[in-house]
Amino acid sequence: MDAGAEAELDLNHKNSVLKPQRSDLHAVILALGEADSGLDVLARDIPRGLLPLGNRPLLFYTLLALERSSFDHALVVTSQKWAYRISSYVDELYVLDPLVRSYRDSVDHRTEHTSSFSVVTYTVGDQVGTAEALRQASSRLEGDLLVLNDDLVTTDLHIYKMADVHRATDSSLILSFLGLPTNAKSRDSKAKSKGEPTVSECVALGVPVDGTSQDGLARVLAIQPDADAYDSFYVPGNHLRLFPDLRVRRDVKDSHLYILSHFAVDLLVKEKSLSSLSRDFVPFLVRRQHKLGFAWQGDEGHENYRIRPHQIRATKDDPVVCTSFEVGDDFAMRIDSIADYMLVNRMLVSGAVPYVNDLLQRHGFVQGQNTKIGGDCCIGKDVTVGDKSIIQKSTIGSNTKIGGSVKITNCIVMDHVTIADGCTISGGVIGTNVQIRERSSLKECIVASTVNIGSNEDLRNEILEPETGAL
Repeated sequence: MDAGAEAELDLNHKNSVLKPQRSDLHAVILALGEADSGLDVLARDIPRGLLPLGNRPLLFYTLLALERSSFDHALVVTSQKWAYRISSYVDELYVLDPLVRSYRDSVDHRTEHTSSFSVVTYTVGDQVGTAEALRQASSRLEGDLLVLNDDLVTTDLHIYKMADVHRATDSSLILSFLGLPTNAKSRDSKAKSKGEPTVSECVALGVPVDGTSQDGLARVLAIQPDADAYDSFYVPGNHLRLFPDLRVRRDVKDSHLYILSHFAVDLLVKEKSLSSLSRDFVPFLVRRQHKLGFAWQGDEGHENYRIRPHQIRATKDDPVVCTSFEVGDDFAMRIDSIADYMLVNRMLVSGAVPYVNDLLQRHGFVQGQNTKIGGDCCIGKDVTVGDKSIIQKSTIGSNTKIGGSVKITNCIVMDHVTIADGCTISGGVIGTNVQIRERSSLKECIVASTVNIGSNEDLRNEILEPETGAL
């Protein structure tokens, strides 16, 4: 059976198994569709993986990064509720994207081989956690797994580096951490007051006694999700002997990108009580490391002995090793709040990811006289902009109608939106099928899909849903 034929297997059939091909890992995207509380206003009638970034779905960036990382295929695990919409995108719309077609043409030209990347969807029940979803899908997979959530936007370089760590170590789990910006603590406090999830983790990392880690690697010795929710943090005492320069950090968050060895996957299958990968299974694996103690390679008695992350091995009776990889300058961001969603959109449109600079291409749209549209904008198909309107630092979705004398700054406007004459909108997100009538002003507002906003409204820092929208 050739690569293309194997990728067409129906993985919902009990006898179908997908094997790794060019890559030594099998890629799994968890696109269960349910948004975190910080995004649920926008993702109630659309799966999170299809939320638009630069007028392309979140899933687009994940799939393209995997394709550029030499994966032959990817398995997208989704729920019954969103199965049709997710499968429709990956089966039809993704392959027709001009950027995907351009990349595949360039690969075909350079290698004289046809690009064989394909995507298979696998459906699990609704209200299933990420650990249970992967547990169900794992029976259809062979080999080690690279697992991504659909809330991560990253590049092929990040995935390449993670795969290199996998090849260089015998880790059971490799997880990458994203550094938080300096204002993360204040942002977390604001997020909690708005009901958004806390993003930071408390993690103990074992690093060499000289205070450095090799190639950004460290041994994960303890981890506590939602660091701000706990006053205490337990680190086993024997770690202090093995890692004299052990460090506890609260300025990172789990990127939701993991590499699991087949041994770790077997443990996941056995531990059926674990529901979430990040909150349950990852802490379980980290604790499992010191259940039977550590062993290491090297001459401990040597005067200049240094413990390196790749030298530490678990005992042969319980071969669990958890390794961290901290993302450096590579582009990688996790979207778990509206603030993150807007930030990532701005970064993508401004060219933060080199190979998606074509996002700035403007499709055919109609604009009136004396209209100004900044070069830092992304405009979708079939958009109409009236006379004397100004659009800056914004993304405008397809089939949107914008009246005259409208000013839009630093906004995400989704598809099929109507904005009447004289409106001013800044620093917000406007959902699909929203209507905003004449001379209304919205500043830093989040507007859910299908909301109608009346004339002459002056709204500040509001979250507008269908039952609360001004009519």
